[in-house]
Amino acid sequence: MTSSATPTYLAEPGPEAEDWSTIALIRRHKLAAAGAAAMLLILVALLAAALAAPHNGAVSDSTSCSTWGSATQAQQQAFATHYLSQHGNLIGWGPGAAGVLAAVNGGCEAAFSTDVEDKITVLDAIEGRY
Repeated sequence: MTSSATPTYLAEPGPEAEDWSTIALIRRHKLAAAGAAAMLLILVALLAAALAAPHNGAVSDSTSCSTWGSATQAQQQAFATHYLSQHGNLIGWGPGAAGVLAAVNGGCEAAFSTDVEDKITVLDAIEGRY
């Protein structure tokens, strides 16, 4: 029992068939399309801002103790090496970078205990001004 009728899923669309292209959807749903475009622009702007933002750069003499606490070990080690090249070894804290790190950590620990870690710089911590 065969039929010469074409199955409906193979039939050509009639004049009332909806166009499901992207352009047709945007034309039918202008407000939703505008909202989606705005969200996409915001997402791209936030991504660009995050990529262009300054990253947690090198630690300097003016870095606060609260920032020192969140610096990576590599950043702290780089600061200690730079400090040594500028000022030399610290008396009383040991030689090399370990002495500089001990001085900063000791001074910043005292600053944290007195709740002034945002006002004390690593240079202040090294020099005992806390």
